[in-house]
Amino acid sequence: MDSVSKAEFQLSELVEKVTGGYEYVTQNYCPFIVCGSLANARNKNTVLKSISEMRNAFISSSVVFDFDKSNDILSAVEQEDHYFDVKIADTVSTRHSSGAESIQSNVWLYCNGNDDHDKQDYETSDWYETRQEGVRMYTEKIRKSLISGAQKFIFLIFSKLLKSDPLYDFAREITLQNRDRTIIIAETEDMVSHFKCDIQASVGEQKVSSILFTGCSWQQISLALSSKFKADPDTVFKLPHSEEIVVEISKRENVFSLITDIEMLSGDQCTSKLSAMDDAERQKKHRREQVRFYEGNEVSWWNFEFSSHVCKRDVFDNHVQIVDELLHNVRHRVHIHDINHHPGAGGTTLAKHLLWHYSQLKRGIKPTKNVYRCGIIKVMHESETAKQIQTFRSAKDTSDKAKPVILMVDNKNPDQVEKLVRELEEIAYKCGSTSSGYPYCVLLIVKRTQIKSLGVSRPHWVVTHTLEAKEKNMV
Repeated sequence: MDSVSKAEFQLSELVEKVTGGYEYVTQNYCPFIVCGSLANARNKNTVLKSISEMRNAFISSSVVFDFDKSNDILSAVEQEDHYFDVKIADTVSTRHSSGAESIQSNVWLYCNGNDDHDKQDYETSDWYETRQEGVRMYTEKIRKSLISGAQKFIFLIFSKLLKSDPLYDFAREITLQNRDRTIIIAETEDMVSHFKCDIQASVGEQKVSSILFTGCSWQQISLALSSKFKADPDTVFKLPHSEEIVVEISKRENVFSLITDIEMLSGDQCTSKLSAMDDAERQKKHRREQVRFYEGNEVSWWNFEFSSHVCKRDVFDNHVQIVDELLHNVRHRVHIHDINHHPGAGGTTLAKHLLWHYSQLKRGIKPTKNVYRCGIIKVMHESETAKQIQTFRSAKDTSDKAKPVILMVDNKNPDQVEKLVRELEEIAYKCGSTSSGYPYCVLLIVKRTQIKSLGVSRPHWVVTHTLEAKEKNMV
């Protein structure tokens, strides 16, 4: 594997770790950024430029723990805007604020000094006496205000992490308490070598490799992560309602904490973000998503928003016709539609294209006409996933009138799928779903099928590597 391919593989692994397989980090996690000192950083200006490019990661963080005493990182993130309530650990005390109190606004916490207030950075022993209490207060707020497993700590290390640095002890404590929800990023392995040896005895060699990420430049890291954080983490989801209206659900509403097994699509998945960009930003986003997809990465929703990125497969309309029929067929409460494809031929892309087709709100006076709530089942848990589907289907709607949900199931255990269908049938029966004239849901099951020899006839809806004439013209 050459150096370019190795870097691409490492970055794809990093994205998977940070997002948990979701389109955006904030769909399943509440991220918290922790920054190391810039004092001894290599190429400080390059680091700050990279931070600026992934500013959405910081804006998505309810608390940024900044162990650099300068204002450089905050300035790179906020630019001309103001997002954060700035606090200094020295002046924050649990005696004046309840640890159980929730975080009401985004906080930028200077954990080890601040130039504006003439507060010097301390080594570990002095830090524990004067600043540790204020930092701990915010970690306690996080622990008490979130559902277990929702937090994701992302450490950005810019210079060698030494035991004399208070960040070392803080990183160790957070890692041991949140070993499945901590990622520590540094450009080179030598920056975290001492820390790696220290925690390896506690978490094991395999777990350490999933916590520490090294080997890529900050430019590469910012490019990989910048699109994985929403510009506004509180952006509402817009979903169709049974009465042909659009309902909005805020990211802070309880429904999101209840749905963790499903990646939900908003009815304006990309359009609201696109409208907030100027022409230069749109062109940059268009090009970045196009290059990313054409380099072999999985298709993103942006690739469908920029419709020229994705070739509409010749079998697409056949699948739409079948799904249309299922959406109005009440002979069964739960319908299954198989999307058979040859390995690597684009079955997942076709299934996502169908979700996009059915989920996006229309322009005009009837935005929800033929629009449904759609999503991807990322993981399956016995009984729990079925309950989450019910929550998604009926959120701000009624169980007996809600339109069917369309959900994609890709590469999952057939026995698990069969059990999920039985659970959904039971829930659908209890809520009387078919009384509305609709079934309960449609599951798009993506299935690999063997490539048969040339000359053997195949069903016209199978996705193959062979392109039809119109598809070749598109390519």
